Amino acid sequence: MTVKDEYTQLSSKLKDISALGGISGLLGWDEMVMQPAGAGAARSAQKAALAGVIHEKSVDPAIGALLDRLQAADLSALNEYERAVVREAARDYKKATAVTEELVRREAELESRGYATWVKARKEKDFALFAPVLKEWVEARKERAAMIDPSKPAYDVLADDYSAGLTAARLTEIFDAVKAGLTPFLAELATKGTAPDASWLKGQFDTTTQAELCKAIAVEMGFDLDKGRLDVSVHPFTGALRGQHTVE
Repeated sequence: MTVKDEYTQLSSKLKDISALGGISGLLGWDEMVMQPAGAGAARSAQKAALAGVIHEKSVDPAIGALLDRLQAADLSALNEYERAVVREAARDYKKATAVTEELVRREAELESRGYATWVKARKEKDFALFAPVLKEWVEARKERAAMIDPSKPAYDVLADDYSAGLTAARLTEIFDAVKAGLTPFLAELATKGTAPDASWLKGQFDTTTQAELCKAIAVEMGFDLDKGRLDVSVHPFTGALRGQHTVE
């Protein structure tokens, strides 16, 4: 079997995982946009079950075997994009196999329950309602980090999912540099600047009008309404890879 053949097999398996992730995204979109309040428990169970299926496929030993062979082979037959897919797939596989299915299911359930709880706490302006589930989420994330790499700070392990190689130390460097330039600038503004008129920001704004404005701007920027949609939700979110965009 050639390197190209093995890459094609790997790609096929990864596409299935991605498609299942898209289904999970659709469940999340419905949860935040369409789902009635009383359906939260059922949705939590659905997302947990699907998370288990995705995890099972993500840790498939056949993927590991393909990655081992590809990483040991001469990849010159693959283009730059394909080589990057192999590299990132190996990185994702290592993380996925470090985490238990039980944790993955628990995180999915917590995500759903946490969102519903947050919506209720926001409406009632009572953080105490949300605090317990938030604590559960933080503990679950710490647990995930310890499974993946117990030798590193939890923040560094988890941040890597969103920005490869990002660490708390690197963030400190960035923010220290920003602070060094921004602090004196803000002080100068406070003493010499003229405050802008912000009166137009005060008051209530019609949600329908805001949604129409956001839609008009998005379309003007090239957003294709035949391939995606914009909806109103309690919390703004974007699912760009799945064609879902929402505004608050």
